[in-house]
Amino acid sequence: MIPLALAAGVDSLAARVSPEMIGADIPVAALSIGLTTFAFAVAGILLGASSGARLKGKATWFGGAILIAIGLKLLLEHLLA
Repeated sequence: MIPLALAAGVDSLAARVSPEMIGADIPVAALSIGLTTFAFAVAGILLGASSGARLKGKATWFGGAILIAIGLKLLLEHLLA
């Protein structure tokens, strides 16, 4: 738990210092990041609700197949590297 807390702290520090180093306007950057995150979250909820209603039980199998494909890709990358 402590390494996770340290990683989050370093990440927060970098997120605060980096925009200042390039001269970005912090409130504008925070607002644009917040609005973008909100828009993608709402789009994901709407897409999930519509596709979930349409696909029903098939969505679980489809999601599982995607996860297995990602796992196989990662395994092959590491084995062949």
